[in-house]
Amino acid sequence: NMGSKVAEPLRIVVFQGGGDSYRHTELCVSALKLCKQNFDASIVLGSANITFDQNTEIPSGWKLLRQGDFDYPSLLQKADVAIINGGTTRYECVFSMTPFIAISIHNYQYNLTQKLVNDGFGFNVGIGSELSIERLSEILDIILSDQNNIIKMKDISRKILPVSGVANIINTIEEEFVSENLA
Repeated sequence: NMGSKVAEPLRIVVFQGGGDSYRHTELCVSALKLCKQNFDASIVLGSANITFDQNTEIPSGWKLLRQGDFDYPSLLQKADVAIINGGTTRYECVFSMTPFIAISIHNYQYNLTQKLVNDGFGFNVGIGSELSIERLSEILDIILSDQNNIIKMKDISRKILPVSGVANIINTIEEEFVSENLA
């Protein structure tokens, strides 16, 4: 039922990487403030993030957290959805069965993310520098209003995980690091 609100607010994690030199955390927070959906957000600042103004007003029910000061895997696992920029966080989301909304840094990252989206897991909403606060807010409202799709993605994550376990996952991540560093 598109657009209907639920009694329990969605739990959203926003994590835009260690340094967030592209200021996506700021973009996400501003866009989420305009959303009409019912949610609580945990804004995770990477350990090297010096771009986000920590005096930014955070709505009631939201948390501002610093990476390394809490149990990130547990937070991600309890979330209904994560707003990320890609990288290895894509795979952390699959492991956690937490659908992602990816705001990529560049086309190459967008294309890598699209591979998981093509498998039915996550949303690839564009390159951050090409998204206005208002447009991102509209996109987030549409995605967050369809909780049935979010639930389906949690189930899809079970099918994406390699059958032979952790070794394959480590190899996949290692291959991606090599290809990202060569790009």
